Amino acid sequence: MTKKNPFNPTFGDVPPLFLDKGQTVAKLVTLIKQSDFARSFFITGVRGSGKTAFLTRVSNELQSDPNCYSIDLLNHNGILTSLARQLDDLSNPKAIKMFDSIKSLSIDGVSISRDTEAPNVDQLLDQLMQHIANQHKYVVITIDEVTNSKSISDFAQVFSALKRKGYPIFCHHDGAAGSRA
Repeated sequence: MTKKNPFNPTFGDVPPLFLDKGQTVAKLVTLIKQSDFARSFFITGVRGSGKTAFLTRVSNELQSDPNCYSIDLLNHNGILTSLARQLDDLSNPKAIKMFDSIKSLSIDGVSISRDTEAPNVDQLLDQLMQHIANQHKYVVITIDEVTNSKSISDFAQVFSALKRKGYPIFCHHDGAAGSRA
């Protein structure tokens, strides 16, 4: 039996003809920009229906907003550390060059290693989100291929905690085919 090659070089690209009859991309972008509270959006559909292309279009639209920090996360171990590093890079531009040359980051006694998930990353994220809220900016997180994994469970707990505190944070994601997230 011959296995089909799972790699598709155009996977996730926005096709030249992107059917968006209901202006769904524009509606979601407007909803995010005008929301007074944090939200999570789950994009569903059958394999090949354009979920990843839709996420890409929404992210591209939001990246043009100077008040938006747009973050793409991968569903793997270290997802929270990746979120903290990206938020720090975006909200503290001077730190970008410095963080590349060091192994860990510490803010007010809370530290995070660049190579492993820190047990106190939730505290660091809380401090980063407070800093971003003080800047009057907001964060939009995109996660493609969400599955029922430990990393997504950890992310959901921290996202929920940040949301309860009223931070300007949004998450839009799609589920992997056949998964339950």
